[in-house]
Amino acid sequence: MHRSAVVIDLRNASILGWIPLEVIPATLSSRPRLRVPLAPPSASPPPSLNAAQRLCLSSLFSPPSHIPSLGILMLLLDAAFDVLDTSWFDADPAPSTADSAKPSPDEHRRLRRKISNRESARRCRMRKQRHLEELLAESARLRALNRDVASRVGDMSHRCLLFRQANHRLRVESAALSRRLDELRRLVLLRQVLMVAASPPVASHGGFGGVGCDQAWAASLIA
Repeated sequence: MHRSAVVIDLRNASILGWIPLEVIPATLSSRPRLRVPLAPPSASPPPSLNAAQRLCLSSLFSPPSHIPSLGILMLLLDAAFDVLDTSWFDADPAPSTADSAKPSPDEHRRLRRKISNRESARRCRMRKQRHLEELLAESARLRALNRDVASRVGDMSHRCLLFRQANHRLRVESAALSRRLDELRRLVLLRQVLMVAASPPVASHGGFGGVGCDQAWAASLIA
């Protein structure tokens, strides 16, 4: 249930005519104001109060039709102060701990050290991130260079294979041409031998004929 704070000022109550001024003791008139949480005017007193306390509250906060006697007023005031809670007094709110309490030098140093450690960790992470990015860029560059070198090596290997095939073909052609040249040489020599054999024989000195000697020379050339 919503409760509103109502300040009880006994002297104001005496001015309004609820309580005579002469019945207020000096100790009560010098007391500070009291902040009492009460229900709205239309609400009834809390059910947790007994009949005497309800009568006391009703008598204090509603103007009576007649002025009660001094004894009744004192009983009502005593019952009212018995009902009041110490937390209802109108005291200045205590300042918050965060505003009033200042950090000690040790806490200040710990805070500065924590901030410094966080900043150092952030810079270290940034350095590691930059180093990682540089390594990734260098790795990408080396991979591209490796692909280029591999492509060049493949091209050179293909050219080397073509050169080997051409060299083999040229060697085969060279061997065939060499054999053909040998055959042509033999044919030329054979024709020369036949021309010599067809010519008339010439007598040689000493009685040795020249035909047999020419045939032997031609046979040696053909061989």
